[in-house]
Amino acid sequence: MSKMKFGRRLYCLIFLIITIILIPISQFYILQVPKEGNEFNKESDSKREEIPIGELKKSPILSGNNEDTYPNKTYLIITTNAIKANSGMLDDFIRYKQASGFRVQVITEDDYGPQVGKLRAINIRNYLCYNYEQDNIQFVLLIGDPDPDIEGEIDSVGDVPMMYCYPRSGIKKANGSATDYFYADLTNDWDIDGDGLFGESNDDYGGADFHAEVPVGRIPVYGNNYGDLDDILCNIIYHHSTNNEPGDWKKNFLLAMAMLNYYNETGNENARTDGLDFPEHICEDVIYPTNEAHRVNILYEREGVNPVPTAAYGYTNPTNKENFINAFNDGFSPGDMGTGFVLWSAHGNDWSAQRWIWDQDDNANGIPEDGEFKWKSLIRNDQVNELDKDTQAFFYLASCSCGYPEVPNNIGYELLKSGVAVSTISSSRTSWCKQGIWNPNIYSFEMTDYLGIGYHYMRNLIQQGICAGWALYDATWKGSELIYNRGNSWMNKMNFNLYGDPHMRYWWSGPPNPPTNPMPSEGANNVDFNATLSIDVSDDNFNDLNVVFYDASDDSLIGYDMDVQSGKTANITWHNLNGSTTYQWYAIVGDGQAITKSPLYSFTTKNQAPLAPINPSPVDDAEIFICDPILSVDVFDDSDEITVLFYDATYGNFLGGEFFVENGGTASTSWEGLEEGKTYNWYALAFDGINTTRSANFTFKI
Repeated sequence: MSKMKFGRRLYCLIFLIITIILIPISQFYILQVPKEGNEFNKESDSKREEIPIGELKKSPILSGNNEDTYPNKTYLIITTNAIKANSGMLDDFIRYKQASGFRVQVITEDDYGPQVGKLRAINIRNYLCYNYEQDNIQFVLLIGDPDPDIEGEIDSVGDVPMMYCYPRSGIKKANGSATDYFYADLTNDWDIDGDGLFGESNDDYGGADFHAEVPVGRIPVYGNNYGDLDDILCNIIYHHSTNNEPGDWKKNFLLAMAMLNYYNETGNENARTDGLDFPEHICEDVIYPTNEAHRVNILYEREGVNPVPTAAYGYTNPTNKENFINAFNDGFSPGDMGTGFVLWSAHGNDWSAQRWIWDQDDNANGIPEDGEFKWKSLIRNDQVNELDKDTQAFFYLASCSCGYPEVPNNIGYELLKSGVAVSTISSSRTSWCKQGIWNPNIYSFEMTDYLGIGYHYMRNLIQQGICAGWALYDATWKGSELIYNRGNSWMNKMNFNLYGDPHMRYWWSGPPNPPTNPMPSEGANNVDFNATLSIDVSDDNFNDLNVVFYDASDDSLIGYDMDVQSGKTANITWHNLNGSTTYQWYAIVGDGQAITKSPLYSFTTKNQAPLAPINPSPVDDAEIFICDPILSVDVFDDSDEITVLFYDATYGNFLGGEFFVENGGTASTSWEGLEEGKTYNWYALAFDGINTTRSANFTFKI
C-alpha cells in the first residue's frame, strides 16, 4: 500500500471516530407523523431466487419515412397496454417529445414481460440495462400504478411498480423504501449478497452506487383514471408554451418551514430543529445569485411556546395553512401571478404536511413534555384545490411519506393531478434529517439529509438550469454516506422520487414563433409524388429548432429536420405519394422545452399515368381454338374512370374499347373474323383523361 493511500485511509478513520463521538446517533431525526399498526419483524433467511424474465427485445421506434433525419437520442416511456390504448393524450405527448428532439419509444408488458410485482420491476430494469446504451436512452418516464411489492406481505401491487428496497437493512417496515432509483442506476447489482432483499446499505454496500445512467420520472395512474393522466400530460406539454414565459410567477419562491422538534423535548437534550437556518443558505447561495429580481416568501413557525422569532432571515409570515395558500396564490401581492417553486420542511404522512407545536408549558418548567404538544396541518390533500392552478409550480416536499405510492391520493401525486404542480419531489417513506442547526456541510460530510437533497436539487434546477431528472439524481448521489448513518442516507436517496417529466426544466423562454411560408403553398396543385415540404421557422431567443412533420389524416410521423437555425427553412421529403390525391400536413416546432404547432396545410398531387395494362386474356403465347376470341386486360390507375382501347399490333387497326373502367377492373372487347393456323398480335392502351399508357404486345395462335 502506498504512503498516500495509507495516509488517506488513516485520516478517514480518525475523522470517522471523532464524528461518531461528537455526533450521537440520536441527533438524526425522522419526519414521520406516527401511525398505529404492527410492523413485520420477521427477518428473511430466503436465498435469492432464480428470476424468470420476459423476452428482452427492442420496442420499435415510432418512425416516419426519412430514416436519415432521425434524432440520435431516445426518450423511453414505460407503461402498459391498457394505458397505451386508453390515454387520449399519450400520442400528443409523444409528438411533444419528438419536437423536443427525441426518438420516442413506448414499451409495455409485450416488451418487458408479463410477470407482476417484484419480478416485473426486475424485468423493467433488465430491459433498461439491456437497451439503454444501444438505444441511447436519455430519459425514462414510467406511467402506471407505482404500488411496490413488499417482501413478506400479501398486498396489492401496481402494474408499473416501484422497487421495494431495504436501505436501513432488515425487513421491518421502518427500514423499507419504495423507489424508482432502481431504474436509474443500471450498472450495479442492488442485491449483491443474493438474499432477495434489494438495496441494503450494509449487505449490498458495494453494489448500488446511486450513479444514475438515466434519469427517471413517473406519472402515477391509479385504477382506470386515464383522464387524470391526460390532464397531467397536457399540463406538461404546455407548461413552457405560454405567452407569459418567463413570467413573474417563475421568479416567486415559497419556503414554508415548520418546527420538527424543540430543544430538550421530553428531556432528551436533543438540539432544536426549527427550519431557521435553511432559508438563508438557499436564498444567498442559490436563489438571489441566479437573479436579484427573485422574490422569496418565507414562513416560520410562530405558534405555541418559544416560536421562531420574527427577526428570522427573510421572515414574511407565520407558517400556517392560510398563509401558505395566500402566499402560493398571490405571490407577493393580490393579483400577482402566483408562485413558481415551493419547498416545505415539515412532518408528514401520505395525506398531509404537519406542524408540531409546543402548545403550552403546563407546569412552567421550560421543558417540552408529553401532553403539551399538538399537531396542525400545513396543507392536506383535500385542501390542494384551494391552491391556484393557472401556472403549475415545481414542488419539493421535505416531509415523510408525502409520496407514499400505495395511497392513490398521496399529497405528492394530488398536487400533480390537480394541476397545482407540474413536477413534485416527494418521499415514499420515512425521511431523515440531522437535528439542530442546518448547513450544507451536513450533506457533504455527514449524511445525505432531506434538506441537503432539496438544497442541491434547487441549485441544479434553478441556478444551473439542469432538467428536473438530472437535478434530482445529481443531488442524491453526491451526498455523504458515513458508515454510522449510511442507512439513513441510503433511505433518503431512495425515498425521494420525481412525479413528472424528468426532461422538464424550470426556466425557459417561451415557445417558438408560428411557422410561415409553407411549401407547397396552401391549396397547391400538380405537386410531385415525392413532395418537398418546407416552412420558415424562428425563435425570439434564437434557439436552434427541431421541426417535425406529420400526416394530418392520421397524425403519423413523416419526418424530422433537426437543429434548424432560427430564421431558416426546415424541409423534408414526403415520399411515394399517390397521384391526383389531396394531402394535409402540419408541423410542430420545438426549442427543446416549448412547442408551437402550425396550421393544417393541404396540396394535391399531379395526375399519375395509369399502370400498363396486365393479365391479358388470352394469355401471352397461348394457342386457342376459336376464331372470335374475347380480349381482356386488368387496369390500374388513381382515377376511377379509365378508358381502355384495344389494337391489332401488326397493322395498327382499332379493335374496340371500353369506357369508365374502375381502378383495378377488367376491360374487354371481341376480335372477330380471325383464321385458323395464323398468329395474331395485339396490345391495349389505358387512358385516364390526361395520360395514356400502353401495354406490352401480346400474342396468340389459332
